[in-house]
Amino acid sequence: MTTHLPRIIHLATTDADFCAELQAAPQVALAERGLEANADELAALVELRSLIAIPPQKLATLLAIVPTRIWQAVAPIPAPAA
Repeated sequence: MTTHLPRIIHLATTDADFCAELQAAPQVALAERGLEANADELAALVELRSLIAIPPQKLATLLAIVPTRIWQAVAPIPAPAA
């Protein structure tokens, strides 16, 4: 299976209709566009859909203001080994 994840993320961040459909019914939105996602990719999309829904300009502003908080929430940084 070819991964369509980069295409899905691109569409989600540039096409407001697709983004809304992806949030409401991910599998339906993908199928309607002939895109596929494996179980792990679909789970990641579901987890990230709140970030995907943020307009790119606003997300950039948020990242500039509080990048540590956002990235720690998305992917916690492990503590250094002692």
